[in-house]
Amino acid sequence: MAWLSLLKQDYTNIDYPSKVAISISPLNPHFQGTRGSVLIEMGNLKQGVRLLKPLINFNFPNNQTLCAAMYLYYGLHLQGLENEKIKYLNFVLENKTILEEDDLVIWNAIIKRTQQET
Repeated sequence: MAWLSLLKQDYTNIDYPSKVAISISPLNPHFQGTRGSVLIEMGNLKQGVRLLKPLINFNFPNNQTLCAAMYLYYGLHLQGLENEKIKYLNFVLENKTILEEDDLVIWNAIIKRTQQET
């Protein structure tokens, strides 16, 4: 439910479903990724980044690692950490062709928002 809300860019009710999912299975990397992304959207940047960083494997690009990188880029951008965000931006750009359509929608929304803020 939370990921669907992220996809629809409806950030009003994203906290509860991701909080419930992570409480049920806190070690599930998919739930960690969703929760970290939700926390970043809610403005809890440091905690969101902390949840997402362990999910990154630059040697194994897949939807999970790319989605984590998308939101790490965004969270670090919002924190003004320009040098640190570049590696996540480059990772997504280098592997963008393997993103699924729904993830690409989220990526395009992130890019649009970061360009407006720069």
